[in-house]
Amino acid sequence: MGCFLVAGGLVGLAIPPSSDLAWTIAPQALVGLGLGMTVDRLTSQALEMRLPRARHAGWTIGARHIGVVLGLAILTPVFTADLRDAQEPAQEAITSLVLDAPLPPDDKIAVAQALGRVLTEQKQQVPDLHGAFATLDVDPGDRPAVARLERQLTGQVERAATHAFRDSFLIGAGFAVAALLTVIPFRRRRTS
Repeated sequence: MGCFLVAGGLVGLAIPPSSDLAWTIAPQALVGLGLGMTVDRLTSQALEMRLPRARHAGWTIGARHIGVVLGLAILTPVFTADLRDAQEPAQEAITSLVLDAPLPPDDKIAVAQALGRVLTEQKQQVPDLHGAFATLDVDPGDRPAVARLERQLTGQVERAATHAFRDSFLIGAGFAVAALLTVIPFRRRRTS
């Protein structure tokens, strides 16, 4: 049951309805509950009828740490590749939003330059675009359009970042379901 809760929580993190932080609370609770239910059961099963217990407990803890390291070694390249793949479509969408914004050409150029500075400063991380808009000097009549553009661009960046996590979380969910194989008892065939 715990493995299913972990897998379900990871699937919930992989495909949230929005990038709002509130949508991560329930999936994280499922993962935590599933881990709480599973770790005890797997540890008990690993130590059952095995002596000396101290040695087997050490191997169990070591195996747990190796699993974390292997999981990170597998999932980190997947995540970074997905993040790189999301970069170009996000840049194209951002460019399109700026070009289509109901702003005078001079303001569009100012927005593009400010975004360029912020994106350069925040390289190798999910950018916070607010700094680009905070420094803009636009006519008061254009402020609502600039605020709408900022919301649209921030939403686009958040969707791109959220999408980049999807495959990693889904693979992690697959690992959680695969962990069920360790609790399924296999019967040995006896040869006569």
